[in-house]
Amino acid sequence: MIELVLAGCLLTGADDASWPWSMYTDGGDSYWESDGVIRPDAESYYMEQVVDSAWVTIEYLGIEFGPIDGSDQIPSEFYNDTTDGPCPTTFGTEWYVTPEPPEPVTISFDTTSDLDEEGGLAVLVHNVTLGTATYDLGWPFGEVTVTLVDVEFQGAINMIATGTTACPGDVSGDGMVGADDILAVLSDWGDCSDDCSGDANGDGSVDVNDILVIISAFGPCP
Repeated sequence: MIELVLAGCLLTGADDASWPWSMYTDGGDSYWESDGVIRPDAESYYMEQVVDSAWVTIEYLGIEFGPIDGSDQIPSEFYNDTTDGPCPTTFGTEWYVTPEPPEPVTISFDTTSDLDEEGGLAVLVHNVTLGTATYDLGWPFGEVTVTLVDVEFQGAINMIATGTTACPGDVSGDGMVGADDILAVLSDWGDCSDDCSGDANGDGSVDVNDILVIISAFGPCP
């Protein structure tokens, strides 16, 4: 029974998640996927992207320098937002630029973040512009205007799932009433003194009435 509960947690995700995140671009798109999932039946999702370090390669007079630590130029939390559940859902597309207009662009890009039906997160960085910056190259160049060649961010993405949009019969919590829910009922068959996943109607007993609840709600949750 303990093994079944643990397996269910691994499949359906938890209320919060934190994943190492990195992005590299030399002007092209950058795509990242989480190595785990968050609970897919939440009413809403909060996401924040935290940058721990930023490294850049720059060019001046055809000579490349770097990678150079540019962490102090990037805010540690440069994105946070909330979106409605359940999964699949999207945080949409946000535009990031530094410095703020009307200053000449150093770097700008769009970031699109989506949760799939299982609660896995994908982040696409696209429409990248690598511009110029003022940088002190030291002797013999001094402070000059350089061009960015590539950029790498490293940090974390943190998420919180709030509320639930689960429907009657969806005892597995996957947003679908089907064979998995019937198997959950059969595995919990009998009296249920404590809360158990197979008790679809919440009467403290797992029996044919719970199977009838599942059959009546068979299919995708609304």
